[in-house]
Amino acid sequence: MKTQLVVLTSWNDRIVGTIAVGIFAIIICANGVEILQRGLFNRSFQWLYECNLLASAWIYFLGISLVYYRGKDITLDFILLVLHGRVRRCYLIGINIVAIITFLIVGFYGARLMLLQLPFRTSGVGIPNALFTCPLVISMIAITLILIRQSLEIWAGETIHSGHAPPDAAA
Repeated sequence: MKTQLVVLTSWNDRIVGTIAVGIFAIIICANGVEILQRGLFNRSFQWLYECNLLASAWIYFLGISLVYYRGKDITLDFILLVLHGRVRRCYLIGINIVAIITFLIVGFYGARLMLLQLPFRTSGVGIPNALFTCPLVISMIAITLILIRQSLEIWAGETIHSGHAPPDAAA
C-alpha cells in the first residue's frame, strides 16, 4: 500500500504542478492582453475578473498540496530536537493523525458546500460556484494521502524526505 501511495502522491505532485503552472501562465497572458487592450483600445474584458478569482483559487489550493508534498510548509521543529527514536516517531504520527482528521473534515464540508453551490452561478459570467470550492476539496484529499504515506514511512522507521522532521527521524 505504501508503494502505491508513493506513486500516487508523486504523480499528484507532477500533475498538480503542471496544472498550477498552466493556470498561472493563462492568468499572466490574459491579464497582459487585458492591459494592452485597455491601454490601446480603451476596452476591457468583462469576464476577466471572475476568471481571475477562479484561477487564483485553483492555484492557491492546488499549490498548498504542492507545498505540503515537498515539505516546505512551516513546521515547529524545536520539539523534535528533544525527541528521539520511538517517541519522535509516535509524536510525528500523532501530529499527522490530527492533521489527517482536520483535512478530512475540511474536505468533507467542502464537498457538502459544493453540493449546495451546484445550482448557483456567478452573477457576471455565470461560472458555477462549485468550481471555486472544488480545488479546496482536491487539495484536502491530496494532503490526506500525503500524510498517510508519510505516517507509514515514519511507522516503518524510514527517513522521511520532507521538512517535517530532521534527517535522523528514523533513529
